[in-house]
Amino acid sequence: MLQTADIALMLIYKYMSYFAQSIAYIFIGILIANLVLEMGLSKYIAKPFEPIVKTAKMPRSLSSILALSIIDSRAAHAALSSLHGRGLLSDWQVIACFMIMTPFGAVPLLARHFIPVAYAVLGPYIATLYLMIVFSSLFVRMTIGIAIARRIKWKSDANGPISTTSVSRERKNSVKAAISTAAKFTLRIGIRLFLVSWILIILTYFGFFNYLNEVIKPLISNLGLRGEVAAIAGTRAFSPVAGLYVAGQLMEARHLTAKEVLVGLVFGTLLFLLTSDYPRHTFPYYSSIYNVKLAAKLTGIGMILSATFFSIIIILLLLV
Repeated sequence: MLQTADIALMLIYKYMSYFAQSIAYIFIGILIANLVLEMGLSKYIAKPFEPIVKTAKMPRSLSSILALSIIDSRAAHAALSSLHGRGLLSDWQVIACFMIMTPFGAVPLLARHFIPVAYAVLGPYIATLYLMIVFSSLFVRMTIGIAIARRIKWKSDANGPISTTSVSRERKNSVKAAISTAAKFTLRIGIRLFLVSWILIILTYFGFFNYLNEVIKPLISNLGLRGEVAAIAGTRAFSPVAGLYVAGQLMEARHLTAKEVLVGLVFGTLLFLLTSDYPRHTFPYYSSIYNVKLAAKLTGIGMILSATFFSIIIILLLLV
């Protein structure tokens, strides 16, 4: 029978080895993503925007806002707000544009941070499945936005002001900037993940997850899930990146199935959006750009669509 000290050392070695490996992969992934964005290569993906705008029956020049959203979503929202304030776009026209550009506005954040971390800590299979779910929610929103846009009558005067928007951005010393950004982000996230690793070591050592299993077992026994799923969901609801890391650690150490990890991550994502992201970040951000009424509409629509989509995904995962 292993001694207490031996168990502690085994846990420390297991979690710290995973931590070191994760940090290396995170830095490499973020560096590659930042090189692509800092060197201006992302501007070439603006080409498919005109067909999207044409499909939505929107003014052609609005493709500039879609292109701008993938570089700086704040600038894209500012352009929409300016057109709305000048009476060139109605509330529903802004809402349609907002829904269509959502996937593109999410690309920089996901590419720089979320995707590299997901693949580093979850592995290619789970990371791909989870990111497919995340991206699907964004593209469902875009599809609904296109459907709304096709039913709206657009003003032709919207062509002028938007067509002058520049979507190009040059950065000197792109490689240096990419390395610096990747290093700073890796250091910041590394500190949090190091603390999370030690928390997991302590919780595992003192049998927290076994205790949690016993407490939650009556509630989730019919679903065939374990207490670790609740731990993933709870952490993901508090911190997106830490949630991914905890999921990877528990998947490795506790041998969770892909279904359990995905249920925990998706449920945590839903909790994060409804309890933290929308009320604490999104609404104040929109209120600083649009009038409060329109900001409330954008936030409310986002919450309803997110709640509906992720609830359906959770149900489907539980039924599989």
